[in-house]
This record gives sequence, C-alpha cells and structure tokens, in this order.
Amino acid sequence: DDFRRDVVGDLGRLLRRRRHEFVNVQIITQTRVPLVKFHDLRSDIEVDVQVNNDFVVRNTALLRAYVRLDPRVRPLAIFIKRWAVARDLNEPFAGTLSSYAYLMLLIQYLQIVNPPVLPCLQALRLERIPGSNGGSVQHIEKLVEHPQEPEVPDETLVDDYFLDRTDIQMPVCNEMSVTLLLAGFFCFYGYQFNYDEMVVSVRCGRLISKK
Repeated sequence: DDFRRDVVGDLGRLLRRRRHEFVNVQIITQTRVPLVKFHDLRSDIEVDVQVNNDFVVRNTALLRAYVRLDPRVRPLAIFIKRWAVARDLNEPFAGTLSSYAYLMLLIQYLQIVNPPVLPCLQALRLERIPGSNGGSVQHIEKLVEHPQEPEVPDETLVDDYFLDRTDIQMPVCNEMSVTLLLAGFFCFYGYQFNYDEMVVSVRCGRLISKK
C-alpha cells in the first residue's frame, strides 16, 4: 500500500508540471485504493489512474465489450458521468457512487428496457451444431435470455471469453433515440426502481432480490 501511494504521488506531481495537457490533478491517497484524478485537455475527458489494480483492468474490459455492441451506449455513458460530476455525485470517498457504478446502472437499464438495447454478455453460450455436410461441427453464439443457473452464480463459473472479442453482433430490436433512452434511465432510477428490495446485476442481465 505504501508503494502504491508513493507511485500515485509521484505520478500526480509529474502531471501537475504539464499544465498545458492536464488540469485539475488530484492525488487521492486516503481511499482503499489510491489514485490520481485529472482532466485530459486533448481528449476533454476525466481520467482516473490507479496502480497495480487488476480488478479495474477487467472492469474496463467489460465496459468496452458493452460499448462495442451499440453506438448509443458511449454517448449515454459520457452524459451520465458528466451529469454526476457536475453535481458532485461522483466521489466514492465522499459517500457517492463511482463512475463505474453509474455505468453499471446504465448497462442494467439497457438490458431490461423493453425491447432491450443490450444483452447479458455472460449469458452468451457457445453451442456446437452439426455442419451442413453432416461431418463437421460449427460453433455459433446463442443469446440465452434467462440463463439456467442460480440467481447469484459462483463467480468461478462465469465465462469472460467475450471481453477481448470484437466480432460479437446483436440484432437491433430497440430503435429508441439516445434522448429517449436517457430520459428513461432517469425515470427508471428516479421513480420505478425499488431500492429497498432489489439490486442491479449486469452479470445476470436482470434485477435480483436482495434476499
């Protein structure tokens, strides 16, 4: 932990020297995982940097996999993150949600809106079917709407082969605009979601009971 804090501190001080590229540099070491937050002027996006955190790498790969599936996901994600930042609702160390948590809420909404925009990638299964010549076997991907597995499956059984795939395509059934989906997102979590009894589960592709 001391090593990570030292590295984060050194990185933050280096970024502060490059004021023409990076602004609003914050060195945060009081959290469980120390990080540097800053605004990249070239891309005009907010960036978090952590050290030796493999979990975050996998989280990022999961988000990337979902963004690739539909062009509406990226602008929705950017808008919701900037909305949260503008209202100081994006600081976990201050008791609010992280950007990753907001994006999980977004993906869940896009999974359960009718008709859905996104599938549950963990519900994709490789199936073997006989080839046309009767001898060979070809593989197809089938989307299982409700996987036949426990409501909260053993994490060791989750297949993540899709994280590095760029060729997964799903039929577009929902043609709602980004604006309508954004309004639906705020309406769902503002007025419809039962915070007392339900939790979001992108991995299951549906809301599940807290029980």
